[in-house]
Amino acid sequence: MNDLTPGDPLHIGGYRLLGRLGVGGMGTVYLGESRDGQRVAVKVINPEFSRHEQFSVI
Repeated sequence: MNDLTPGDPLHIGGYRLLGRLGVGGMGTVYLGESRDGQRVAVKVINPEFSRHEQFSVI
């Protein structure tokens, strides 16, 4: 795991971000932690892909 960079968000949804797990062509994966301490991977898709229908939220 790498540290968050100055441009990274500190929170996404209900998760506090603890660090970066990886960065690739599609986006960035963060290690997140919920209020009750559960750790999860949170993937953020790069903006150029977020408009693609495959990534739309229903």
